[in-house]
Amino acid sequence: MFGLASFLVAQLFYAFSFYKQISVFPSKEYLIFTIATFVGVLVLLLLVLYPNLHEMKIPVLVYGSSVCLMVIMAALRIDSVSRRSFWWVTIGAILFMLSDSIIAINKFLYEGNLPLASFFIMLTYIIAQFFIVHGFLLSYKSTFRTIEQSHS
Repeated sequence: MFGLASFLVAQLFYAFSFYKQISVFPSKEYLIFTIATFVGVLVLLLLVLYPNLHEMKIPVLVYGSSVCLMVIMAALRIDSVSRRSFWWVTIGAILFMLSDSIIAINKFLYEGNLPLASFFIMLTYIIAQFFIVHGFLLSYKSTFRTIEQSHS
């Protein structure tokens, strides 16, 4: 539970950081599509896992919702940051969601016996973190470039 809580806090920090970068909200259609897509993925995963969650139903729902929020906030940066930053961060957030999904599927469906689960969990997690950090740095690099140009 402590590990789950730690990652929950990290997800919320990511979501807040991405939210702070949104200066222009995307179109209503894009907003609806984005929310429907990632909430749909979460609902599908929860439906598959539900019979095996037992006393973990609420913690998994809360944690899954925080991951979903983080991915949605990453995707809503589309018109507020450079395309490169947007894609790096959004792909990283999706990979983070995938990593956490593999953890849940391995734990609750396969009882820890999903072949190569640890490998794919760490692979997607490491790549996710790299993509998110790289994309975030790209957004700040372009911001600093703009500030430098305006002061020149």
